[in-house]
Amino acid sequence: MLCVRKVVMESDNRFDELIKKALANDAEAYELLLKLLLKELERLCAKWISDHAEREDLVQDIVLAIHLSRASYNPNLPFRPWVYAIAKRRAIDYHRKKLRRGTLLKMSENIGGTTALSATISSDILSSLSEREKEIFKRIFFTNEAQNVVAEAYAMSLGTLRVALHRIREKVKRVIRES
Repeated sequence: MLCVRKVVMESDNRFDELIKKALANDAEAYELLLKLLLKELERLCAKWISDHAEREDLVQDIVLAIHLSRASYNPNLPFRPWVYAIAKRRAIDYHRKKLRRGTLLKMSENIGGTTALSATISSDILSSLSEREKEIFKRIFFTNEAQNVVAEAYAMSLGTLRVALHRIREKVKRVIRES
């Protein structure tokens, strides 16, 4: 047990050193840090997702999130817990998206499952939404664009977009219940 703890502590120290160098614009340190992180994130994500392709997508999403938010990292704090927090949030988001997609598919299957009925429901759903809501609905739920990208495209804050998404979901649920 002591040996394992020593290895983990050495690994933590190495991550902490590398991120500090990377934040000081050391490209080699940043590249090494990313290589080490990829290996660790692959092991971590293997616990959460069994499908290899989906796991790779999640790892890339986590690495991108770490890259984009590295400037917000406080070098006085340990690096690994910060990374794990980001990884955990991204994994939760991934499972929510997967559940949401599955729920929409199940709703259309439970309603009748036929193509004609699904087309009618889709038509009813889209006709109940404004043009802007239709575009947001399509971009988020069908093309799986990131919320921050869609918010930026419509000059909205992320909070405003989330409120709009909530309202869109409520309209969609109401149309499905009424069909």
